[in-house]
Amino acid sequence: MSQVPLLLSLLAVILATQLQNSHAGTLSCVGSLFLSSDLSGEHINITLVPRPPSDKTVISQLSKSSTPKTAGVSSWDDAAQSARVLCRCLSGDCSADYSKVTLRLFMDSVRRNTGGGTFVDVDCGALSTASESGSGGKRGQQTAAVGCQGALAPIPAEHGTSAVALLYGLPEYTLPIDDGQGPSPKPVLAPSAEPSPSPSPSPSPSPKKGGKGGSPSPSKRNKKSPSSSPNGRSSKPKKSPAPK
Repeated sequence: MSQVPLLLSLLAVILATQLQNSHAGTLSCVGSLFLSSDLSGEHINITLVPRPPSDKTVISQLSKSSTPKTAGVSSWDDAAQSARVLCRCLSGDCSADYSKVTLRLFMDSVRRNTGGGTFVDVDCGALSTASESGSGGKRGQQTAAVGCQGALAPIPAEHGTSAVALLYGLPEYTLPIDDGQGPSPKPVLAPSAEPSPSPSPSPSPSPKKGGKGGSPSPSKRNKKSPSSSPNGRSSKPKKSPAPK
């Protein structure tokens, strides 16, 4: 019986959480950059349907976006003159969400590796619509927030926009920075540049002494052997007769 109050408390917490989630709002947001300083003319959009607790959409290099059709403008990099953010509440209660939405304009693109450098924020302020209702001949007025909006017109002349982010719940966001601390490649040993030593001359072989199987010395090779007759006998010189 002692566990009944604990179970009831847990059930109450679960029901309260479900009730809170059922009233959670759903936003749909659009950020726009305009070539004109009065929020008109050709523009480029960035969209976000945020999912709590935080979310974002980023264009880290406006120079890589589609080329503007306006004559004389070759790129969106440093071309925006005004900016606007607009969110609509699609369902539930979004009143706590509007202050979490920011359109952030970065001066540097991600390729400059500065985190975006200097930035300017366009915050989203709550909008409201008035609806009249009557009861018993009396007229009352109710207001209900339906979205939020913010604008910057014009963008300061000294602030050229090279990247843009539409943020939800990320007040400290900056563009990613490559710190260059990736895995270092294994060192490759280069071949030694020292010259290889020249081979030492091999000693000339000493002549072998005569013996079985030994080759005759040069003196023996050059010595003429006595000529042999056709029958194999050696021919002796004939003696001339003595004078009478």
